[in-house]
Parts: sequence; C-alpha cells; structure tokens
Amino acid sequence: MATGNPRNKVALKPGFSLVGWIRLTNSGQDLIGGRKGSISLEELKRHDQIDDCWMAIRGKVYNVTRYMDYHPGGSEQLMRGAGKDATSLFDEYHAWVNIEQLLAKCFIGPLKHAITLDLSDLDEKPKSSRKSSITLSPPSAMLGSLPPINETDKTDISAIKVPNAQLYPRFDWIQRKNDLIVYFYCKSFCNPGIIIEQICDTECKVTIFIGNDVYIFKFSFYKNLKWPATLKINQETGKVEISFEKEDTDLWPNYGMHERITGGGYGYCEFIIIEKEPINHDSFELVLRPKSDKIIYYISLGHHVDLKLNIDGKQVMRSYTPIPAKYVSLKNSLPHMNFLIKKYNPGNMSKLLYERSANESILVSNQSGYFQLSNLKSHINIALLSAGSGITPFCGLIDHLLERIANKVEKVVLYDFNKTKDDIWFHDLFNEITEKDKRFTVNFVLSEPNESWIGETGRISEKILEELLKLDITVALICGPLLFNAEALKILSASSKKIEAICFQG
Repeated sequence: MATGNPRNKVALKPGFSLVGWIRLTNSGQDLIGGRKGSISLEELKRHDQIDDCWMAIRGKVYNVTRYMDYHPGGSEQLMRGAGKDATSLFDEYHAWVNIEQLLAKCFIGPLKHAITLDLSDLDEKPKSSRKSSITLSPPSAMLGSLPPINETDKTDISAIKVPNAQLYPRFDWIQRKNDLIVYFYCKSFCNPGIIIEQICDTECKVTIFIGNDVYIFKFSFYKNLKWPATLKINQETGKVEISFEKEDTDLWPNYGMHERITGGGYGYCEFIIIEKEPINHDSFELVLRPKSDKIIYYISLGHHVDLKLNIDGKQVMRSYTPIPAKYVSLKNSLPHMNFLIKKYNPGNMSKLLYERSANESILVSNQSGYFQLSNLKSHINIALLSAGSGITPFCGLIDHLLERIANKVEKVVLYDFNKTKDDIWFHDLFNEITEKDKRFTVNFVLSEPNESWIGETGRISEKILEELLKLDITVALICGPLLFNAEALKILSASSKKIEAICFQG
C-alpha cells in the first residue's frame, strides 16, 4: 500500500485506512460498475477521469475509482496511471504489493492487445525488410514474450517471436464397444477448470477455463450415450479425459461432430445443499451438488467460486474455495462440491449459509482466480503460509505437489496459523500426511493457546519463520487475511534469500 517513499504519503480521511478498504471490499458492493469482460486499449483510454478511473496492471484491468480515497499516495499519484497500462509505474513504486488481492473486487477483465504484422511479399523480400499489415489479437496470456508494439508501428517481423501455442485446446477421441472417450490436450500445468453439461442423450457442452480464457465446445454424438460422464485431468500434461458409456455396444463409424461456441463465460449454476455438518465451535462443512443431474463441475486448483443467495429480493454473495472430498468427513464424489466455512460475526453470508436446510438452492458461479500452477513447476522446495480459512486453497495443491512426477518435489513445508487448537481445521489429516510422506512437514502456530499446547505460539513474525528461512525454500505461497499476507511478504522480502512469493486472496 505504501508509495515506496514514506515522504510521498498523504493524510487519509477518517475511515479510509487499509482496514476501511477491506471493509468496503467485503461489503458486497459493486466496485466495477457492472462491466465485466475483456477490455481493449481503446476502451481503457476512455476511463481516465477521477470519477471514472480504470487502469491496467500486468495484463489485468481494474476500476480503481472507489480506491482513490484509500490510496496512501493520494488520488493525484493514482491518476498518473488513469486510462492506460500502468504496469511500469506500479512496479516502480509498489512492486512488492499483491495487487491481485488488494484490488480483487475491482477486477474487470483481461486487457486485450493488438499487434500488426505486415506479411506482404514475404517470399520476395529479404528477411530484414519484411513489414507487417495483418492485425492479430491473440489472448493476453500469449503475449508475455512479445515485445511492446504500437499498433501503428512498422515493425521488422524478424525481431518478433510469436509463441508456439495453440489458440484453444486440441481435441481427439477414441472408442471401444462399450464406451467413447473424448480428449482435450491443453498446455502442461495450465490447470484447467471444466464444466460438462448434458443437453440430451446425444449432445453435451464442454466448457474449459484456462486462466482468463474460456473455451466452449458443443458435441453432437453419433448415437446415444449414458450419463454421467467420468472426468480425469492430468495437471502435469494438461490432458483432459471425458469418458462416456455407450447405450449400444457396437463400434461407430465416427464420433459425430463438434463445434466451438463463441461467447458465454462468467455465469451461475443452481446448486442444492446435500449435507451440512458443524466441525467445531464456529465452522461447518457444506456439500453442494448441481440441481440438475446433467452437470459436472471441476474447479482449477487454487481457484474459487462465488456463492450467492437471494434474500428478500437482495443478493448476498461471497467467495469460497472448494476442497477435495478427502478433507471433509461427509464423503462424496463428483459432481458434488465441498466447502469448509467459518462463521464470522456479523458474517452475513456465512450465517445465512449455516441456516440453510437440505435441498435449499444456492447459486454457484463459474470459477475465478489468478493462481497459475505453472509458476510452481520449476520449484522443488516449497513453503505454504496460511492463516485461518486461508488453508483451503492449499488442500488440493498439497496433494498435487506430493504426487507430481516431473521435477519431483523434495520438500513442502506448511505453517498454519490459528487462534486456538480447536480452530485448526485439518490437524489430524495433516499429521497423517506427514507420517505417509516425509517430504511434507507441518507447523501449527497458535496466537491464543491453552496451557497444554507445546507447539509454536504467536503471530506471524520473522522469529517464527526463522527456521523456515534457513531451509532451501525457493517459493512461498501465502493465503490469509490481507494484513497477514502483507506481513508475510514483508518478512520474505527482507530475507537475504531469494524466495518468490505468491499470494492468494484470503
């Protein structure tokens, strides 16, 4: 939040501190002005006023209008990035700040880029004289290795390295007498999310989420298939496998046909409560499934969904991270979705969820999140720092890391911060994992322990992380309240070791 130079800070109005901003972002108010989706440079430029201010940072567009009065450097400094790509300005003053968490509720969508390539007379001209005239608009995720190019520039294409990547997942299929298997080949460690919807006995729709990109395919099969399908995902290879059982046990001359559907993306699906069970004094397990038995959801590792209720004509919404079935006592399988939820005071959403009964409806959004699994593939010694319910994004990640084959992980160290022992959600399960796999170690830290507690005590500090900083850790994943995340980042950045830090929204 600091400007990088304490002398540049300004006096904020009462109520406009960091805590005030956290309250506002958790209030459920619309901070993006109703607009959501990809944003072009032209559209971004139109929002450059103090009462209508957008800016792009690291390929993402945020509506920072409501943040003006909360910025420690003042609105004048923030306006320097109004209506444009402010990445270089941000990195100059705020490189250590977790912008994706701080402005999570202000995120509108990815910034669309356009580059121009003149390929005329390509075979006739020398390589050094080839110019461009064809406009391409690749997804923002594919532009990471491209040099910045002005749309009107005449650029030598010999200096441009276009990524060797497909614009959408590659499709294939095989069959046996009893079943049909559909494959999608995505990029390795791209961490896809999947929604499969049966339309009828011969048709279904498959939606694949990869980062900010959404790919929708509609299938019309040769003959009838049974439901539900079976879904398998190999996170290392990016291979998605969807298996269908045939109604007739014979070989087909072809699978049928499929088409790619444009449009769609962010939306909600109606789920119903299957089970709900308290696990301690202030937390409970919640198991949901789609109201329609024709839908299967799979959420990418480290991503979350919004749960939304309609109460007396008003919509109440909050983000939660689903966890694998092994982490809840109410055992189930796809297409169920499992949550552990802490009841907060006043905690309107958590209280309302706790008061819901079996078979009542809840709206569940498509997935959201910024975590990129590929950022971990080169690391073999990994730390996880969590506080309270911030442990949930790490549940599926722990399993993935310990099962990873390519560049096998050597060490996963978890520091789990809570108030009391009763607040620890997965105490016994994490201890079981340490017994089964010596590469995993867990340190429970309590800020309000009782007299019988013999483990670490206190809040996150350099002293508590002293032993961790002695290890050969190269990356640390952080998830908890905003102040916890900021303190963890401060400690890691002050360390003499070069430890990459990745923050989740707590």
